[in-house]
Amino acid sequence: MATCILGFDEGELLSMKYFELMRPDWVPRAMSFYEKATKTRDSTYLEFPIRRKDGQEIWVGQLEGFQGLARDITDRVNAQAELRAERDFKQGGGIRVASREGQGATFTLTVPLV
Repeated sequence: MATCILGFDEGELLSMKYFELMRPDWVPRAMSFYEKATKTRDSTYLEFPIRRKDGQEIWVGQLEGFQGLARDITDRVNAQAELRAERDFKQGGGIRVASREGQGATFTLTVPLV
């Protein structure tokens, strides 16, 4: 499944550490989180962005334990971001007219209500 989602073959994935897939600005945060979780026995669930072989960024939710388990949550993260943007814009007095995704970026045309 990971080979299909990420685009790397099995040998490539087995030779990588999880933080090599992670967006660089998230590596220290994740390493600190997992170090603390192993010492305190707190929840080990963390969501973070990783890169696919083609360079596209996706978000995963990962549960650490004896083995790591990650699932693609990109659609949910994107939907939450869109809902926040919609809420923030409406609070600012506007409405969204159109939204279009292209090559990893979302473009939104908005029009003020006044």
